[in-house]
Amino acid sequence: MGLDFQPNKAIMKIWLIEWFTALVIFYFLPILPELYFGEIIAALISSVVILPFFIIIALWIPYYYRTLNYSIKSDHIRIESGVWWKRIKTIPFKMITDIKAIQGPLARVFDLGNLHIQTAGMGAQNIAEGILRGISDYKEKQTEILKQIRTYSPIGKIKTTIEEPMESEEKLLKEMLDELKEIRKKIK
Repeated sequence: MGLDFQPNKAIMKIWLIEWFTALVIFYFLPILPELYFGEIIAALISSVVILPFFIIIALWIPYYYRTLNYSIKSDHIRIESGVWWKRIKTIPFKMITDIKAIQGPLARVFDLGNLHIQTAGMGAQNIAEGILRGISDYKEKQTEILKQIRTYSPIGKIKTTIEEPMESEEKLLKEMLDELKEIRKKIK
């Protein structure tokens, strides 16, 4: 099994809606009283400080989208992301403990969802080891991954052997037992 895919392009619309909402809340609403009361210089200072931040984010969204790549292989999931610093995360199926399907209100509108992958190492912190964002068929992919996890049996690959105690170990244990017997005699 080898499935390579990217998030649905509609996730960029969600990010832009979230961006616009933040722009209204953190830029336009605070600047309205300044403009109403004739504080043009204060409005300009606010614009110079806040607006570049929002412009950079708006330009960054399509670049970030292009870096998101997901792979579901026969024994692991691979997540690639990063505009400036490339991050590649490989999560083996034998480490996965849970896969949560999460769909926010905007994602519901576009019929998208996120898959949060929990592992044994990160499970105690309730933090996802990896997130597959903006997946259009997220429930099917969740089911597919869960099937892979159930069929993947790391226990079958482990070889166990019972070793007989070595002669030196047996001798050491006998000496320890004799010493304990001597201590018991002295205590009585």
